[in-house]
Amino acid sequence: MDVDRIGRLDRVPRRAGALAAVAAAVLVLAAGCGGAAPERKVGIRGEDAQLVEAADLARQAMAVYRKGQFIQAEELFQKLKDRFPFTPYASLAELRLADCRFYQGGRYEEAITQYEEFEKLHPANEAIPYVVFQIGTSYYRLMEAPDRDQTATRKMIETYERLLKRFPDSPYTLEARRRIAAGRERLAEHELVVARWYLRVGKRAQARFRLEGILRDYPETRTAATARRLMAGLVEAGDPGPS
Repeated sequence: MDVDRIGRLDRVPRRAGALAAVAAAVLVLAAGCGGAAPERKVGIRGEDAQLVEAADLARQAMAVYRKGQFIQAEELFQKLKDRFPFTPYASLAELRLADCRFYQGGRYEEAITQYEEFEKLHPANEAIPYVVFQIGTSYYRLMEAPDRDQTATRKMIETYERLLKRFPDSPYTLEARRRIAAGRERLAEHELVVARWYLRVGKRAQARFRLEGILRDYPETRTAATARRLMAGLVEAGDPGPS
């Protein structure tokens, strides 16, 4: 799926004849790989002129975006969204605003909010698999170390699992599965950190509970092997567990 071609809005205004051809042409131009600005048509007025002007602004914003100038691109896409909210280019602006925040780094929570808003407003848009993947990727970038809070890790896994369920044949499937596995490993590592802390302070029952949780919930992880060794150590130390 070419996510640059998301200018088609669920509620694209219906036009006829030559205007429809103009709209289609400028849409492809704005969503494509650059090129000359659309020629301004003499005599086009009102909504028709707005459509051409919106296409020109979309082309400018995309050109800046492709250069990696995300701060400037964000300003242009915001302008596009504010000035032309009822054109097919509004959805392009909404999605690229999320992308600009994502690619600036450190603004992943803002990007998540923007992506989720896009998904809510345009549930049938062809870019939705990409949008869900980007939500998951934002959480992936927000993942903390094993000894820290794992809320982002859990949300990342939930989001990618939603992607796999809704769009099992999307081009993001393999990467989503890989990151789910990494997230499960991180959650297991977190439980191991807690278990080891309980062992250090002499709370064997609580440590055993955490280790059993790793073996039950994350048996395929590398961390599970460590949990098994620690469990064996507890048994050798005279803690066979509940009978």
